Amino acid sequence: MASRDFLHEVRSYTPPHAHHWPRDEPASLGLAVYAALCNPASKKHAVAAAMAAGVPATEVSTQFDTFCRARLERLADPEQLAKRHAGHAGSVRHMRFGYVVAKSLGLPHAIWGALLCGTGGMAGAGNKRLGGCLGPNNFLIRHASVHDAYGYLRAQHGVGPGYNYCGGWRVLADTNPLAGQASGLWFWLWN
Repeated sequence: MASRDFLHEVRSYTPPHAHHWPRDEPASLGLAVYAALCNPASKKHAVAAAMAAGVPATEVSTQFDTFCRARLERLADPEQLAKRHAGHAGSVRHMRFGYVVAKSLGLPHAIWGALLCGTGGMAGAGNKRLGGCLGPNNFLIRHASVHDAYGYLRAQHGVGPGYNYCGGWRVLADTNPLAGQASGLWFWLWN
């Protein structure tokens, strides 16, 4: 189960340079993240995304190596972000997902967690976006970011509590995306 203290930390996390998708058009961070997601083997694109996210130039190379190790440890490549949702890349929702993943895997910056999964933080299964008109601080969107992050971590890296991150009833396996919906939504609604 995720700690309440960490979930409150996630609540207060505001990624610098991120945009509020779908309300705002992607800025330089969103465009750089989308380019990196479209070119996952390109160090140049990943480094550009990290620099746009505020990673100091002196630290990018070392951080990139740490990111590559995490990428190699995942069990499978996640679904690619559909072009119609390109604006999701580098958004507050996506970076909040990246923050949880980065903290859980020991990655030094949220951008590296976000680059591990382009659809992370998008409400709905994979590229099936729900809640498009909701702002990034809506309880449903916060839940989607954290739910996706913990589900991704369990499914791809074998760490973390899985989708049932708030410890609700254990009716479904922690790797089932339907697990933890009620308890997660309840947490974000009241916290």
